[in-house]
Amino acid sequence: TLARFSLRIPFAANVIFFYAFNLKSSLFSILPTSDAKETSKLTKDREDREYTKRIPTWTPPGIAFVFGWPLLTFGLRAFTAAMIVQQSGRYATP
Repeated sequence: TLARFSLRIPFAANVIFFYAFNLKSSLFSILPTSDAKETSKLTKDREDREYTKRIPTWTPPGIAFVFGWPLLTFGLRAFTAAMIVQQSGRYATP
C-alpha cells in the first residue's frame, strides 16, 4: 500500500540533507573534548623541555584543514550516502 505513494527526492536534495546531517553530528558531538587544564599542562611541559616543533616544508597552512575537512570529508560522505539512497530507493531497510 505504501508503494503507491512513492516519492522520489532529487539527488541534490539528498546530498544537501546528508551534508547538513554530517555537519550537525560533528558540531554537536557527544565525544569528550580536551579541557583547558590538559592544554595548559601540555604547554608547561613543552616549555620546560624547550620543545621545538619540526614541520616539513610541504605542510599546508592550518587554514587548509578548516576548509578541507568539511568540504572533502563531509562532502564525500554526503555524496556517497545520496548515491546509496538513489540506488536502493529508500533511506533505511525495514
